[in-house]
Amino acid sequence: MTMIPVISAWLDRARDEPDPVERSRRFARCAMYWALAGDGTRSRETIRELRAAPAALADPELAAWIWLVEGLWDLGTSQSEPSLDRFRRAHALASCLEGREIAPLSAAWLAHVEFNFGDPGRFCALAAQALQACTPATTAALARVAVSLGDAYQYGDDEGAAKAWYAHARRAAESLKDTTTLASAAHNMASVAVRPLRLNRRLGTAMPALATIASTLSESSRNLDELAGIRFLPHYEPWIRLQLAMAE
Repeated sequence: MTMIPVISAWLDRARDEPDPVERSRRFARCAMYWALAGDGTRSRETIRELRAAPAALADPELAAWIWLVEGLWDLGTSQSEPSLDRFRRAHALASCLEGREIAPLSAAWLAHVEFNFGDPGRFCALAAQALQACTPATTAALARVAVSLGDAYQYGDDEGAAKAWYAHARRAAESLKDTTTLASAAHNMASVAVRPLRLNRRLGTAMPALATIASTLSESSRNLDELAGIRFLPHYEPWIRLQLAMAE
């Protein structure tokens, strides 16, 4: 599974678009997909070309796409203040663009980053905003906000709700062939499975079937990372392995 067919389809749509501003927006979307697929070189080249075009200075939607993509570049390896600033800039511009896909998408990504930076109030407001703006066509936004909501419910010790949101994320990401989001959902589902294993170890009971599920999900996360050509937050899979070892 790769994002190449999705990217190819959007490249064709961009090349066939007669309006130069809308064409630039579509190329910016391709840059986002390249970033998610692990092709940082093509993503950066595309954004560099778009920043040099007059439309980048005049069109707020294109500017929002550019800030969003630039935020993704740092997010693949670390949680950093520059990436947070770029996502906030993208959201500030996109919040004025009701009905455009960039609006829920920027809210979903900013919600994810604000949660990781420890601001639950901002996270809840942004996640609600993203969900309210999502439509059946905004698959990428739904996939991202669903992962973040799964994380939040897992942090709040509501495993049922966490699993449900991760399942939403997986279905949406599968339709996009978004291996990065699939890897993230697989890791987080594995971490949900690991928690009761550690508890049952302390109680002296074994759960071999659940251990197998957690191990399989962990391997899926690693394989999807490798398929995308990146190690998205590379401590994920070793951390799950450590938890499994502690539960044995």
